[in-house]
Amino acid sequence: MKHSFRCGLLSSAAVLMLVLPAGAYAQQVSDTQTQINQLSTQLQAVSAKLEALQAQQAQEHAVQAQQRATAAALEARQEREEAAIAAHNKAAQIALQAVPPTRAEEKGVVNTQYVTKGVLPGSFLIPGTDTSIHIGGFVNLQAEYNPTQNLGPKFSIGNLEPNGPGRRATAGDFQYNSKVSRLVVQSSTPSAYGPITTNFAIDLWGYVSGGDYNQALQNNSYSARIVFAYGTVGPFAMGMMNSNFIDNNDSPETMDFAGPAGLPAERTEQIRFTWPVNKTNLFSFAAENPQSGYQDTRDNIEVASATEPMPDFSIRYQYTTDLLHLQFSGVVRDIAYEDGYGDRSSRITGAGIAGATLNLGPIN
Repeated sequence: MKHSFRCGLLSSAAVLMLVLPAGAYAQQVSDTQTQINQLSTQLQAVSAKLEALQAQQAQEHAVQAQQRATAAALEARQEREEAAIAAHNKAAQIALQAVPPTRAEEKGVVNTQYVTKGVLPGSFLIPGTDTSIHIGGFVNLQAEYNPTQNLGPKFSIGNLEPNGPGRRATAGDFQYNSKVSRLVVQSSTPSAYGPITTNFAIDLWGYVSGGDYNQALQNNSYSARIVFAYGTVGPFAMGMMNSNFIDNNDSPETMDFAGPAGLPAERTEQIRFTWPVNKTNLFSFAAENPQSGYQDTRDNIEVASATEPMPDFSIRYQYTTDLLHLQFSGVVRDIAYEDGYGDRSSRITGAGIAGATLNLGPIN
């Protein structure tokens, strides 16, 4: 009996010894799996951070590439502008060489003592300077005969007489005038920003107190007026010139000095920036002197109560080739008017115009 109890005790101890190591091993495996899971989670976090860092670096590289491209484009534009200036100067030198040298140039005398040729056509250099001066213009004599009514050397639409006795009383009038004659003075001085130019022109189409006939009766003279008075520095122009809104190339030439009816032909004081994109495309922007043009009498007297609170802002796009000329222009302006009761009305308005010219070439 004792022997049997001893054998059973030994068997139980053996089973217990076998079970205990298996449970410890399972716990160890579970701990290892937990550590593996933790390491996997940490590895995923590190991988996400690495991907975010790589995306940030890629974005920085793209920004740097864009900055390098922008810098390269600016450098290329500067090189093109410098090349254009150099080409202009070279063309001017070639033009100068095409003209026979003066006696002073043949003898090698410096221009501090003699007048020599300038860079403008028909110009001369002021001795001791790089400034070229051109003096030009023309003398014009016109003969006019008005069979239906006396229109005068110049007139406004409001002065036209309707058909009737008053109109017939002034019919059959002949006269001469030289009001279109013009004097032009131009200058050009080279600089690092491009040529610095001035352009000044006057004619005799100015206002005459009492009218042209009254002036002719007194001393047969006319009043001068400014046609152009502006200067340029590189792409900038300042002064009185044709409005940026006008399409000069598309304007027809006529015998009438006032031009065709309805054609925009205002000359205004302005500040203009011109951007030639290439040989065919050009943009220009200007802030121009505002003019309401409101008149209440047939004597063309301006009404003082019409005001303009800000400049007229104009933009122009021009496309020009040997075959085609195309232009689009726009202007925005603010016009105000104050009536006799002190009430002011103000309105911002805009306008646009388009013109095109097709060059058919010489007709044989």
